[in-house]
Amino acid sequence: MAIGVLHLVGFSTGVALYAMLLWLALADRRAGGRGESLAAVTGLLGMLWNLGSLAAYVLEQMQNTRAAELLAVASYSALGFLPAAVVHSVLRSEAKRSRATRVLILTAYAMSIAGAMLQFSATVFGVATSHTALRILTMAFVALVVPIIAVTRRRFRLERTGWIASLAIFAISGFHLSERHIGEYSWGLELLGHHASLPLAFAILFFDYRFALADLFLKRALTLVVMVTSVSLLFAAIPAITGQTDLRDAATLSMLVLVATLGMLAYPVVRSTVFSFIDRVILRRADYATVLREISRVAAEAETPERVLEGVVEHAGAAVAAIEARWSEDEHGAIGRTGVERHVAVNTAEPPRYTLVIGSLANGRRLLSDDLEMLDAAALIAARRIDALRLMQERIAQGAREQELSKLSMEAELRALRAQIQPHFLFNALNTIGSLIRSSPDKAFDTLLRLTALLRGVLRSSGPIATLEDEMKLIESYLEVERARFEERLRVEVAIPRTLLPATIPTLLLQPLVENAIKHGISPQRRGGTIAIEASADHTGDRPRLVLRVRDDGAGATDLAVRRGRREGVGLQNVEERLRVHYGDDAALSIESAPGLGTVVTATMPLQLAPHAARPLAAGE
Repeated sequence: MAIGVLHLVGFSTGVALYAMLLWLALADRRAGGRGESLAAVTGLLGMLWNLGSLAAYVLEQMQNTRAAELLAVASYSALGFLPAAVVHSVLRSEAKRSRATRVLILTAYAMSIAGAMLQFSATVFGVATSHTALRILTMAFVALVVPIIAVTRRRFRLERTGWIASLAIFAISGFHLSERHIGEYSWGLELLGHHASLPLAFAILFFDYRFALADLFLKRALTLVVMVTSVSLLFAAIPAITGQTDLRDAATLSMLVLVATLGMLAYPVVRSTVFSFIDRVILRRADYATVLREISRVAAEAETPERVLEGVVEHAGAAVAAIEARWSEDEHGAIGRTGVERHVAVNTAEPPRYTLVIGSLANGRRLLSDDLEMLDAAALIAARRIDALRLMQERIAQGAREQELSKLSMEAELRALRAQIQPHFLFNALNTIGSLIRSSPDKAFDTLLRLTALLRGVLRSSGPIATLEDEMKLIESYLEVERARFEERLRVEVAIPRTLLPATIPTLLLQPLVENAIKHGISPQRRGGTIAIEASADHTGDRPRLVLRVRDDGAGATDLAVRRGRREGVGLQNVEERLRVHYGDDAALSIESAPGLGTVVTATMPLQLAPHAARPLAAGE
């Protein structure tokens, strides 16, 4: 019975190993990796051998001899092709350069085909297996060992030793199986004889898929062995405890239920312990909790998104044994696989967004669920830190803008005060008032009130933003004082829709433009001129814009004089700078002028209404 259990476990293990090899090879080819068709063929042959032998053994125990014979022949034929696959694996790198190597490979496959034909011929004549076929096949492959060693003498010694050992063990298997199918041999001989293909599977998995061997198979196999051993020992101890060997005995059944219950309860603990042992001791995998803590520390110390991503890629890539790991900018974010690469999105709150790219992994490793969870957690840490850095940068920039706005607003107010109370302005205004006192006291008094209102309005203006309505009230006070001085020489036209009066603009934005129009356009001409102040809404773009124009039909200026005025003039520089700080690239100031034709100054900015009148304007308003 013990030999039977050995075969059941051995063949089941072989099926699992070769099925895993087949799956890994096919998965590698689907992913565009370096998986070989030869590995897939080897996996298929080994799985057929072990599966067929397992089925044949079960059928033989069930006294179904004919079916067992047919399955045994098919499985032995598959086993006969395994050494040919080994030879091909050993010599495939030299096959393109050496004709003798290709001959060796073809010879190996020819012997396997001949062995399979002999197997089936023997079955036709009523023999369970062909002893002669197995012996000839075994000796032929043993003979190939010498030329294989000669051809691969420069190859890496450990890898070559593994292949040769696999062929040697297969030879032992062949000699054993050529004697009898199931016999009364020792455990060791039965293990070598019937399960010699297991080292071959281990060799291929070790050299090509080392990580997968330990992570996908060894963890579960060791867990199974521990559980089966523990439960078997407890099961074997039941007769000694109960004093009964009859499974129908109530005490024995109770103990069986207790053992099964203990096994189910212990399985999660055993599984966790075994997995931890494989990860820490054999695979030497990183502790992902420690990795994430280190990633969090590196991210917290980084001062730019680029440094955050570099730190995350370095630590996360090393944790999963990535041969290549990098990050890339991705406006929309990406996730999933592209070829052998795994893309993990770094989902920041706002674009630009980024992607962690994990390339191929060492030792045949595959990204499993815990690896993906770690990468997702690392991407989340990076995204939150990048969001925090951006928020911090926005707050710093906003604080700087507010300070700059406050400074510019103060400078505008002071400049307006200086412009309004400069000696010639006050002299002209007071002189005008003095002359009006004798000819028109009422008008003189009204002009004095306008001057007082103007000065009070400038002094009281607070904050960087004002409504268009408040700005026009200040300008009307200013123009009334200027009308008293210029009389009929100054004419003013205002065209501002009522719906635009709640629009917000930088404080004292229009006053410098009106002042320049009077000073440089109207004042030099004896006939005077007209100033037009206009406002309109532009709905042609993605969002409405406010357009303010100050026109005059005065002296005008050349392009050179306009450029010099924009460069050296305090008022225009102040206006342009405040537009830039308030709105960035969404605002603009343009000047069109020609000698004798006048000047048009246009300021364009986003249309925003004061909070108490925040109603979207229709296109026709």
